Amino acid sequence: MKNRKFGEYTLDTIRRNGSGEGAYFGNIQFANGYGASVVSHKFSYGGSSGLYEIAVLNPNGELDYDTEVTNDVIGWLNQDQVSSYLKQIEHLGRKKLYNTVDMLTALNAKDVTTERQFKNGTVVFEIPVTKSSINRGYSVTVASYKSGYVRRLNAYSSPYQLNPTKRSPDLSYGGTKVKRILIPNPIDRLDYIVDYIIRNYK
Repeated sequence: MKNRKFGEYTLDTIRRNGSGEGAYFGNIQFANGYGASVVSHKFSYGGSSGLYEIAVLNPNGELDYDTEVTNDVIGWLNQDQVSSYLKQIEHLGRKKLYNTVDMLTALNAKDVTTERQFKNGTVVFEIPVTKSSINRGYSVTVASYKSGYVRRLNAYSSPYQLNPTKRSPDLSYGGTKVKRILIPNPIDRLDYIVDYIIRNYK
C-alpha cells in the first residue's frame, strides 16, 4: 500500500518491519495539537482486506481514547472514510478555541507575534493592565511556545515562566525540587494565558 494520500491529507510514513507485505503505517499532526495514526497490516482491523484503522493521538503523541471523535480505535475504513475522520480530528477543540479567542478579544489582547516567532510555533499577546491595585498605562506581554511553555516577557530581564509546577524528589541533593509542567496543547496554553491575565491583571 504505497498511497499515503487520504483526500486532502498526506500522512508521514513510518517504517516498521514484521507486519506483512504491503503494510502501511502513517501519522499526521494538526495545528490544534491533536494527531492521528493510520495503519493497515495483517493484524489491524480490516488490514487483511486492504482497509485501514485509525486512532486519535493527543498532543504528546500518545493514543487518546477520550475525545468526541471516538473512545477507541476505528477499523474497517476505506480511504474516503479515513479522510472524514482526519477532518474531525483536525477540528477537535474548535469550539473551545473560539471561546478562548473571544476571551482574548474581551481582554483587548493585541497579537504582537513576529513572523519569525510564528514560524517557530510561538504566539505572543500584549494585554493592557486594568486592575485598580496596579498602576495603569502599561501592558503585560505573554507568550505561548510550541515546546509547551508559557512565559511573561519582560523588557529588561529574562522571560518569566508561568507554567504550573510540581515538586519531586531531588536525588542529587536530597529534599525536593520544583519542576515546571508543560502544556502541550496550544489551545490549553491560550486558556492558561487568559486565566493568568484575569487572575493577576484584571
